[in-house]
Amino acid sequence: MDRANLFVALLSALIGVIALSMALSSGRVISLGSVLGVVLLANAVVRYQLARQH
Repeated sequence: MDRANLFVALLSALIGVIALSMALSSGRVISLGSVLGVVLLANAVVRYQLARQH
């Protein structure tokens, strides 16, 4: 596994979950924070797949 992509995947997933939890705890489902969380979680999935390929 590629450690750089794995590190970025873990960091993106962590920050994405934090962003989503903050957006949802404020009661706003559609907000910039929720969009950021979804984008970061998608980035984490892609980076994890890249890490597995190498």
